Amino acid sequence: MFFSTIRWPALVALVVAGVLSVSPAYASYHVIYSFCSLANCADGYGPNVGVVMDKKGNLYGTTDGGGADGRGTIFELVKKEHKWEEKVLYSFCSQANCTDGATPNGELILDTSGNLYGISVERGGHDNGNIFELLPNARKTKWTLRVLHDFCEVTSPQCADGTFALAGLSYSGESTGALYDGESPLYGTATNGGTQGGGLVYQLNRVRRKWKETAVYNFCSEPGCADGDAPQARVVVDASSNIWGTAATGGPSGGGVVFRLTPNSGAWTEKVLYSFCSLANCADGSFPSSQPLLDSEGNVFGTAMYKGADSERCLDGSDCGVIFKIAVDGTESTLHQFCTVEACPDGAGPQGSLTMDNAGNLFGTTVGVDGPGTLFKFDGSLEVLNTFCSQQNCLDGYEPFSVKLVSNRFGTMFGTARAGGPGGGGVVFEWKP
Repeated sequence: MFFSTIRWPALVALVVAGVLSVSPAYASYHVIYSFCSLANCADGYGPNVGVVMDKKGNLYGTTDGGGADGRGTIFELVKKEHKWEEKVLYSFCSQANCTDGATPNGELILDTSGNLYGISVERGGHDNGNIFELLPNARKTKWTLRVLHDFCEVTSPQCADGTFALAGLSYSGESTGALYDGESPLYGTATNGGTQGGGLVYQLNRVRRKWKETAVYNFCSEPGCADGDAPQARVVVDASSNIWGTAATGGPSGGGVVFRLTPNSGAWTEKVLYSFCSLANCADGSFPSSQPLLDSEGNVFGTAMYKGADSERCLDGSDCGVIFKIAVDGTESTLHQFCTVEACPDGAGPQGSLTMDNAGNLFGTTVGVDGPGTLFKFDGSLEVLNTFCSQQNCLDGYEPFSVKLVSNRFGTMFGTARAGGPGGGGVVFEWKP
């Protein structure tokens, strides 16, 4: 753990107050792969989303740079004995004018046949991007990328089908740990475009052998974008086909919203569950850009990246942020306010999604502002599991983005940091309880 950048009186004050505890299990954090380990970063650099695991325990993810053409990769990590080995499955921009896409973003999903699905942000030199599927041959020695949809193909000034898709795809049953069946609808968000220009939630349906994208809901459909604007995170689809998500801005106070979309005879009805910045100085947080997390009782958990008013440093829009809970009745509770003391030893600027274990404990990451980023656990109070170095050449990684609890008996979590590591191109890490 690297506390050289933290002033100890501030850290002690948090611990004594019961706001923060520091895990003694330092050895439970390990870097399992460091990017830019190959010449010219042929293995990729900049992993900025989480990884997904198959039934054999192999991990899959993306980097937004590096690879054979320098525009990002899809990679696989396989554990052999006590070492993880990386293999680049696909390098983007390998086709003329990057028609296959570039700068992949958003967590991948995996289907029951071993195919991977994801999003790229760019295509053909523009911020349009695409939705893709990556298919292996029978022996998994060769992978082929197939474009399922190119964004901004609908003729309109605003790109009615969406543009600048930053979040990965979702499907019904994903929250149970089940793999995608390869046939049912996929759902996602685009930050810009749509009929109102405020972004949209879209649905991707397989029609015979092709895929068709349609808008589920266009944001900024209400005056002043009271229904939300600029969604940036993945959505969650529950067992009743309701779609839950966040919009980073919009709402009555402009601080973003948590929403639910309910299907009704082929149409969808949006309900805003909570609007951020509803309290003075945005004490409840603003800019919710993480995928919502639903528990078995219907409560919604997540993070808002900005503000929170327990500290004066948050009043100027600094990336302090909060962990929030929205109860079934719509009541919002701020579970933790980040960065309440100097140097932010508890972290600041939560990004990526939360994950929950069987005991109801929450886990997540912060990128850090005044101090380094953190990997944390929240069980009523915040426990820092790992404090990352605040320099980009830190061996344990820099700017952690996401962590995910995988389905194994050990409760291991895997995550990414988009910079740092021995190779300097970011890392994939594991944390064992």
